[in-house]
Order: sequence, then structure tokens, then C-alpha cells
Amino acid sequence: MKPLPYGDIRTVSATEAQVLERVTALHLELLGFGPLASFGPRTVLEFGYRLPMKSGHLQLAVYEAAGTIGGFIAITTNPDALYRQSVLRHLPRLAALMVGSLLESPRRLRDVARALRIWLARTPAPEGGMAGLGEVAAIAVRPEYADIQFVRRHRFRVSEALLDHAIETLRSQGFARMRGLLDADNPAPQLLYGRRGARFRTFSQAGIPMVEATIDLR
Repeated sequence: MKPLPYGDIRTVSATEAQVLERVTALHLELLGFGPLASFGPRTVLEFGYRLPMKSGHLQLAVYEAAGTIGGFIAITTNPDALYRQSVLRHLPRLAALMVGSLLESPRRLRDVARALRIWLARTPAPEGGMAGLGEVAAIAVRPEYADIQFVRRHRFRVSEALLDHAIETLRSQGFARMRGLLDADNPAPQLLYGRRGARFRTFSQAGIPMVEATIDLR
């Protein structure tokens, strides 16, 4: 990829503990509506990032500028196995984290029940099947790096740069398609994928309206 006008995007390893903690904090701040966040920060850190990265099922890249992580994107080359294998391999650890999370905040019980319904609900089989398909597991950008003043000053969008990084990463690894599963009531990600030529398909997951956005990488 061409150098960015401001800041840089780099791939993160599973051993970069401080970076993963900062990404976890950003995940909870900006993606707190998602099912994983319901289990608390330790679960997000371990099962959202560190363990899937260590197993090779998740790849994480961050946008950094002036010593700050302004955004990140996580992609998986094996969507079916991303969380299932992490859970099966580390079930006692997950159970302990979930119990600890509920003891810290019993009010999380309702959110945990909702998260489990979403996780257990089947996502639609993609057009063309799973072969050659990569998936965006998470993408987030700090508001100050996404506002119009930043875009005008530096002449690029961090969200687009992160998505382009994911596209080039998967393409270089031989993948033919990339998809994201988006909330239907959030138009911003749909516009982002649409600017990269995505095809859209609506579906429902645990009663929640969703949009599947698929980008052809060939």
C-alpha cells in the first residue's frame, strides 16, 4: 500500500500486550453494542483478540498517529472457526471469565443472554460458499480521526485506509472475496463498503436486522 499522508497502519502480533489492551479499550468504547463487549474487558481481550490471533484465526492491524491508536481492523481467514475453536480449546478459561464478569456486574446477565443468542444464531451462507472468503470481524475509528476536519486536513479517511489494508492483506493471501456483517440500522459502515463496490444482502440474526456486504477481491 502507498504511505498514508498522516500516520501509518501496521499489523499487530499476539505478543504485543499493551497494544492489545489499548485495542480492547477502544473496542469497548466504540463497539460496546456488540455481543462480545457484554462479557467485559478481560473476555474481549482474551477471546476477542489474543487467543484467536495466537491460533492464527485472526489478524489485527492498527492505525497509529502521534503515538495514538486512532483505529483498528480485525480480519479472519476462517470465519467458521474464529470463535468456535477458541471456545472449545479454552472453555474453562472462558467460563471463569464469564463468571468473574457477572460477579463484577450482575446487570450484565441480560446482555450476556442476548450475546449468546446472537452467537448461537446462524449467519447466512455466503454466495459462492466459504471457500476463498475472508471476513472483517471488527473495525473502529476514534471520532476525532473520522470527523470532517481530519479528512479535510489530511485528505484521506482512516476507515477507508483500514478497509483497503484488509483488502490488500486478504488479496495477497489468495482470497477471492471479503465480507462484513453489518447492523442494518447503522448506515456508515454500509457507505464504507459501498465505496469499495460491495454487494449487499439483508438477513436477520437472532431477530436483529443485519446486512451482509461482500467485496470481490479478484
